[in-house]
Amino acid sequence: MAGVEGRVALVTGAGSAEGIGFATARLLREKGAKVAITSTTDRIFERLEELGGDQKKRYAGTADLTDSAAVTALIEAVEEALGPIDIVVNNAGMVQVGRDEPGLPLHQTSDES
Repeated sequence: MAGVEGRVALVTGAGSAEGIGFATARLLREKGAKVAITSTTDRIFERLEELGGDQKKRYAGTADLTDSAAVTALIEAVEEALGPIDIVVNNAGMVQVGRDEPGLPLHQTSDES
């Protein structure tokens, strides 16, 4: 993975210790990137500690990426902590199976009978 040293990378969906997002964040950090990680839960702060390295080159924050205000706040916080974002790895929502639609039960779509 060439060309990432010194760049700022934001990895979403990095809350699981065994997940793709956190594995990607570790690899980016090992290759010299400044790494920001996010998930919807506070376990992201455990992942931050596991990343190790210079505290000035890593950042973690929780955010609901379906909320545009939360996304804006996350971007601002990452850029304040690490600088402008150069790389985004969007791994969020990989286990989502559906959304509620008004008037329909959870996981049922309008095509189901």
